[in-house]
Amino acid sequence: MTYPSRRSERTVRTGFTLVEALVAMGIIAVLLALLLPALGLIRTHAQQLRSLSNLRQIGQSTSMYTDSYGSYYYGTGGWIRRPPDPSPFAIGFSVWQLDHNWPALIHDIAPWTDHYLVWVSPRTDPQPWTELIRGPRGTNRLPVSYQYSHSFVADPAVWSGRTNPIDESSIGPIRPSGVRYPSSKVLMFDADRSYLREPQTFEDPRPLLFADGSARAADEHEATTPVQNRLLPEQQPLLYHDTPEGVHGRDY
Repeated sequence: MTYPSRRSERTVRTGFTLVEALVAMGIIAVLLALLLPALGLIRTHAQQLRSLSNLRQIGQSTSMYTDSYGSYYYGTGGWIRRPPDPSPFAIGFSVWQLDHNWPALIHDIAPWTDHYLVWVSPRTDPQPWTELIRGPRGTNRLPVSYQYSHSFVADPAVWSGRTNPIDESSIGPIRPSGVRYPSSKVLMFDADRSYLREPQTFEDPRPLLFADGSARAADEHEATTPVQNRLLPEQQPLLYHDTPEGVHGRDY
């Protein structure tokens, strides 16, 4: 005589019930909601480090320029070459437009075709030649992300509170020895920060290159308040451009 086992008397389940599936999906959704912001912050931090790396490479090119010419970037015209055209073309600009046009001065030191990706803030699809072929954004501006401080194209008196007279003769190149606090004076900064989610806020640290060649991301709340550029009285004071006392002052 044989006896049926208890196992054979009941149905063996091999799947999930609807309730169990919904609970599992809910747990996964909660985990994703917790992890995605953290992953976004990690990605942003990685892109910020790439921007700082770009600035350090720009600092190396700047050092080569100062060794060759004895001053920081200064001029009102330069050369650019874009592929596939092997011939360079000239571009002219105001000295105050060197903030975007500084790459035109280093055609012989850092050719555009080899260095352009270093001059744009990290982004998913930089399309390096599109804007250059279409033409610069606005008037006489090259499409680069890193701005060169106005402080390096004029005498510190342009940004001082003293009443000594100033005129166009106050504009001129600045030698490295003329920077009083190289580790505290911003030379260039990432004006685009295209890796950040829109809209950008004042709290987002900005990648900065200092005159001594160091690069770091800093909180702009801690930056020195800019003052009026006495040669551009119609323009609002700009952070990092209009540093009190110019290259004799500190941004941090």
